[in-house]
Amino acid sequence: MKEKPCVSMIMPVYNAEAYLEESIRSVMEQSYAEWELLLVDDSSTDHSLRICQAMAGKDARIRVIALEENVGAGYARNEGIRQAAGKYLTFVDADDAVDPAILENAVTLAEHHDLDWVVWGLREEYYDPQGKKQHERTILPEDRCYPLAMQARQAMIGLEEKTLFGYQWNKLYRTEIIQEGHVFFENAVLYEDFFFNVAYAKRIQSMGTLAQAGYCYKKRNQDSVTASFVAEYFELSWRRVQEMTSLYKEWRMLGKRERDILGNIYLRYMMSALARNCDPRAQMNGRERSAWIRKRYADSLYQEVGAKCRARKKEYRLTQMLLNQHWTLALRGLGRGLYIVQHGCRTIFVKEKTKG
Repeated sequence: MKEKPCVSMIMPVYNAEAYLEESIRSVMEQSYAEWELLLVDDSSTDHSLRICQAMAGKDARIRVIALEENVGAGYARNEGIRQAAGKYLTFVDADDAVDPAILENAVTLAEHHDLDWVVWGLREEYYDPQGKKQHERTILPEDRCYPLAMQARQAMIGLEEKTLFGYQWNKLYRTEIIQEGHVFFENAVLYEDFFFNVAYAKRIQSMGTLAQAGYCYKKRNQDSVTASFVAEYFELSWRRVQEMTSLYKEWRMLGKRERDILGNIYLRYMMSALARNCDPRAQMNGRERSAWIRKRYADSLYQEVGAKCRARKKEYRLTQMLLNQHWTLALRGLGRGLYIVQHGCRTIFVKEKTKG
């Protein structure tokens, strides 16, 4: 590119040939023209690199970075960050799509109000293993500007409650803050984008939100890391709640609202972990599941945000009551019941889950 772009879009690519061209074309169709797309091929073994090179040949704003060894999506994004030339940057996954107006709207908001961070909404599309879309849902923030750091910090917990805080691809970042602050993705099985955003949140002074579904997150369960069994699920989920709790304590803003939101998130992860412990891949017998539950009773994080929070769902209230009463066998039974529902009635479970 002869001129410096305003926005660098970073797309890690690994064996994504089935969806890659569609994703790239959604970037090429942006109404805003001052962008570059960095396609970071993570040593794919299919035809992904060939597709990247072919698409780059069609548009000079597309650059291909071919990594010599597979390092994972987070580290691939890091390489894109190092080479990004734009004033702002954002991310796209190789099997998703972006709304054609999102860059124009996000940049306009950021430039007009001199914002460090712009967050927009998303549309989740759920597909069955045959590739047929089953259903979808849209999650949106408000149209708001938070020109002061305190205002931005007050708003972030609401974004986390709506599940909009943790993703990296529904945000516009200032490249300078990331590069000079050495904000990079770590190598984590889950939530690497969340931890990245926490590090970035500590460095910003302003934020804006757009009530626009600017990103289409296509959940293809058969290919999803989050749909597979992750042994460290609860430890990483616990860390997610802990990091947000610590962030608000550092800001001296951990009030009742924040504790209630974080407590509900903790209870959600707890329920999921109880079910996952019943998965044969967890290799846990009944005695081991009981021992795992008893450890939660002494969890200082649970006592800080979960034990007394206002649980917003009846199943959260049940889990909270059982934890507070130390009813181990009942919690084991709850986990077994959840596991049976999740795996025996998968379609119904997913639909109920997406109701929020």
